[in-house]
Amino acid sequence: YSSILTLFIYLFGRKICSEKSAKVASLLYMIFPFSIYLNSILANHHLSAFLMYIGIFFLLKDNKNIKDFVVAGILISFGNIIRPEGIIVIFSYVLYELFRIDKNNILRTVKYLIVLVVVYLLVGTTSSLVIQKTGINREGLTNNNPLWKFVLGFNHESCGYYNEEDDVKYLGNKKLEVEVIKNRVLVSPIKMGKLFICKTNNFWLQSNISSKNDMYNNKVFNIHGIKIRFSSVENTVIKFNSLLYVITFLMCIIGVIYNRRKIINSKSYFFVIMLIVTYGVYLLIEIQPRYAYFIHVSIFMLSTYGYDIFMEKIKKINIRSLRKNL
Repeated sequence: YSSILTLFIYLFGRKICSEKSAKVASLLYMIFPFSIYLNSILANHHLSAFLMYIGIFFLLKDNKNIKDFVVAGILISFGNIIRPEGIIVIFSYVLYELFRIDKNNILRTVKYLIVLVVVYLLVGTTSSLVIQKTGINREGLTNNNPLWKFVLGFNHESCGYYNEEDDVKYLGNKKLEVEVIKNRVLVSPIKMGKLFICKTNNFWLQSNISSKNDMYNNKVFNIHGIKIRFSSVENTVIKFNSLLYVITFLMCIIGVIYNRRKIINSKSYFFVIMLIVTYGVYLLIEIQPRYAYFIHVSIFMLSTYGYDIFMEKIKKINIRSLRKNL
């Protein structure tokens, strides 16, 4: 699944920008330690992201028809069943179409959006009923505690991460959850600002892959008599991961700002909207490094704009130096 996501970065990047920059972005994602490390974990991110980005592919097709919206709704809904991030994709696409709506095609656009949302909800509801009827889970796919993510997300002490103390005190008690959310939100604006800065730094500006298991701390590899400590290898990989991600994120931001007028009239505008929507969502709910897996794909896609600028600058410098030498 992650190999095909790498291919998607190339295919989308080539469509929205250029061949060379798409190759750079996809090759960098291919060696991105965060993605590689997460492949060793039995997580629901891989298949979910895979299905949703195929769904996005159908939504952004040229000359799409109603069948494409049906297929997209099914794929995104199945992805959402595996990991509940589908609402971000659907909401982002609705905004994308509304922001660029053509007065001559209002009815057609609204019809397609209704089809997409109805299919998405129908697949989710049907799957939930099947799970209930078969006895796998009496509650189906219903989220019985939608407030819990906000309890954790507004925890100033833990910077929005999972907190065991919250688990013991509030989990399952909706009245207490509502009360603690109100108390945490209605603190001073300065404290809320600090929380948002902390969450932005931890979720968006970092890519944490450090091992949490102490069993690896003293592990030593013996390769042809050369002893290599696991911690040394891990530290090197962590530094490389951070450097690669920071460069990619900067290329994404610089590229989007520099090409903002061009982007508004292109398909990449959808990925910008989805990036902004995701940012808003994770300001409010719990954060974890692995939750960034889905949106990392979009960040690498949009980074093609930044790499394109960078390569153009190098090309101009080389031409100038060549002229001087001649």
